[in-house]
Amino acid sequence: IMPAMCHTISVWLTLALAVQ
Repeated sequence: IMPAMCHTISVWLTLALAVQ
């Protein structure tokens, strides 16, 4: 898995938690 992918997933998770 590319580092960029990991970062993107991390950002998505953060946004998801923030929205909830």
